[in-house]
Amino acid sequence: MEFFINFWKNIEGLKSLSSYLNWFSIILIILGGFLLAAKHIVDRREKTLSDNLQIQKDSLRTMKETELQTKIEDFETDIEEKQEEIEELKETAKFTDPYKQPIRSGSSTIEVTIESSEQINTTFMDRGGYIAFGSKGNAIMVMSSNTSTGITSGKNQVTYKGVFNLDASDVAIGKIVNSLKHTEFVQISFAKMPEQSIVLGGKAICTINGIVRFEMDIQPQKISKDFIIINKLKETFKSFK
Repeated sequence: MEFFINFWKNIEGLKSLSSYLNWFSIILIILGGFLLAAKHIVDRREKTLSDNLQIQKDSLRTMKETELQTKIEDFETDIEEKQEEIEELKETAKFTDPYKQPIRSGSSTIEVTIESSEQINTTFMDRGGYIAFGSKGNAIMVMSSNTSTGITSGKNQVTYKGVFNLDASDVAIGKIVNSLKHTEFVQISFAKMPEQSIVLGGKAICTINGIVRFEMDIQPQKISKDFIIINKLKETFKSFK
């Protein structure tokens, strides 16, 4: 303690200490400058590395986005090509699916049994009949013939039969077979069948283009004029898609 007291009172010692402290301060200032310079260099290096890393990230993201966009475009192109193939297959299917082909020909074989005491077994060469398919009051297909037959088939029963064909000028020609599913009613008439006859039953067997075949049962009914009506057609056209 006494050493420090004596030193504190010694002018020369204090001068020497001051000189050392001054040089030490200068050294510290120089060292501080070097440290600041070093910090600046380190900061710049860190920024350069960060910028490079960000550039790499951006480049990788851009590359991935480009790859993804390319895949999306390829996928869209593939979808378009597949869609075209599907449409082509649909077009082809029109020629393989009988229900999607245009109507070119048609025929119907009709048998109707009515109450009658008439004794006949006759082919009517000039008195045929027709079968008409209708919707909303309009005919969408009509088959007809100039001939028909009438045969006494039992006690008080006469059966009328006819084979009716589709005319080449009929409104149905060229329409898709499947369009017949819109039929709301079918009208059948034989020229020789008496008006207001009591129908006991019957059947209509129809063939379109020689391929599509469907049947219709004729239900018992009393006809008010000279034609029979069939309006229960749900089962008749259930195979039409």
